[in-house]
Amino acid sequence: GSRALAWGLFAAGFSSAITSPYATSLIAKSVFGVSDDRKGRLAGITVLIIGFAVAISGLQPIPVILTVQAINGLILPLLTLFLLLIVNDLDIVPAPHRHGKIYNLLLLLIFFAVLLIGLNNLDKSVSTLLHLAQKSHLYTVAIFSALITIYTGWHLFKR
Repeated sequence: GSRALAWGLFAAGFSSAITSPYATSLIAKSVFGVSDDRKGRLAGITVLIIGFAVAISGLQPIPVILTVQAINGLILPLLTLFLLLIVNDLDIVPAPHRHGKIYNLLLLLIFFAVLLIGLNNLDKSVSTLLHLAQKSHLYTVAIFSALITIYTGWHLFKR
């Protein structure tokens, strides 16, 4: 049991140590328009140095992993929301190519599911990180997710 966990953590850390600097340099070049290869490599090396500093700092890996999970719990719903708003933006997608109401309702349902999962993971991560009671807040998270989804749908369909 514990050996498998140790090997799994090693494999995850090793693969992240390889892919994170490379992905950072690709993002610097493609998203931020960095044309100089040296600056792209510098961005990757910076990520590698930060990862190395965290590794040798003595921080326990579990709280770091939980923090990253909490951040991911916010990023995916935000990306889903932006995608939902972009595909319905008349400045980006011309009116003849826009989706119908049923498709948008399905997108809102997907947004609700992603938001519910993301906020629930965020709640669990923060509760664990702050050593709060492990009481489930799924009901509260579901209501909050539903309110955000309803507001998004109202904003989407009022146009």
